[in-house]
Amino acid sequence: MRAFFLGNPKDFPHHTEVKKVPIPDCKGDEILIKVAACAVCGTDVKKYFKGHKLIKSYPVIPGHEFSGKIVKVGKKVKEFEVVTPYGREKRKYEEGQRVVVAPVVACEKCSNCLDGRFEACEKREDIGFNYNGGFAEYVVIPGEILKKKIPPIYFIPDNVSLYEAAIAEPLACAIHAQSKIFRYFGWNKKEKRYNFEAGIKPGDTVVVIGGGPLGCMHAELAKAQGADVVIIAQRSHRKLEIAKKMEVADYYVQNFTSGILRDEVREITKGRMADVVITACSVAEAQKQAFEVVKKGGFVSLFGGVSEKFVEIPTNEIHYNGPLVGGTSGASPYHLEIALNLMSQGKINPTKYITHVLNLESLDKILFIKGIPQPDFPGFSSMEEAATTIRKEKGSYYLDVLNK
Repeated sequence: MRAFFLGNPKDFPHHTEVKKVPIPDCKGDEILIKVAACAVCGTDVKKYFKGHKLIKSYPVIPGHEFSGKIVKVGKKVKEFEVVTPYGREKRKYEEGQRVVVAPVVACEKCSNCLDGRFEACEKREDIGFNYNGGFAEYVVIPGEILKKKIPPIYFIPDNVSLYEAAIAEPLACAIHAQSKIFRYFGWNKKEKRYNFEAGIKPGDTVVVIGGGPLGCMHAELAKAQGADVVIIAQRSHRKLEIAKKMEVADYYVQNFTSGILRDEVREITKGRMADVVITACSVAEAQKQAFEVVKKGGFVSLFGGVSEKFVEIPTNEIHYNGPLVGGTSGASPYHLEIALNLMSQGKINPTKYITHVLNLESLDKILFIKGIPQPDFPGFSSMEEAATTIRKEKGSYYLDVLNK
């Protein structure tokens, strides 16, 4: 098989290689998956330039957002039971099943795991980091992962394509973030406490700062949950135009100078401001802006990580009955199933987020291009030398080979 190997970034730019290696053996307690598609994550770009704390040794095959088909099942894992926090769970794997794989491999022993927060495991060993991932033609999933308390394999609904299913993992990250939105509502006289509610609720005004793929996913997900008004703010004119074409929000604001977003949100909401603000970009200024547009009692979700260790925010606004603040990274494996179901129900359209289908040989170039910090860089346009664009025509999928 062909596989993309990432070496130590200290050897940049000579630290990657696509080479032909034997298809992994499938032992008695393992399953072998033929990879159909693997999405390129921003974390893959970071690994390419800087490595990652979860990678214990190099070289490694990265890629943690992948879908595929089971082609071989070890005798010991065709059908078995696992004791989970919710009781005994039967698991059954068969050749031909279409699946996505949760990248999070939790230890299930640390305090966070024991609290049920597997994504916050203190000893994570994720697929695509510590275990070889999806930038290869085949992936083997070992028995120690298959028999974890939290299931690692999720089956793709019949009406979701393999290409679409590769988008389930980033969508799961957005679902994870929005599931941790938390607000207080009114006094519960009987129980002598505030009522509280999780997530985005019907009637909410939601501002998403950052109009990239995850920002658009957040907007689309907010609408699916009943948000009344969704606003995307993006400083790049080109990216804002792309977001408009995706039709995932109600308003689009070019957020290129200080104060514009605050004034626009005030006008749109008639002074009420936003119930929820999600920062979906890696810019510290976005985190500061969030507090300018959120209402008292609202919620600020710090979804996009930033390079700065400290960001100056108005803590007094939080102190004086201001917004609650939270943050998330990654997703729990359970969110993958929710993501796939939203796709199957037609509430989320994953095809919007598929711009190109790339071969492994072009991956080094793509990771390099995506890591170059250029203002308003024309995105995927430079990738078309070795890309295949996916388009939808009359309900079917066609592959257009560019510059073949």
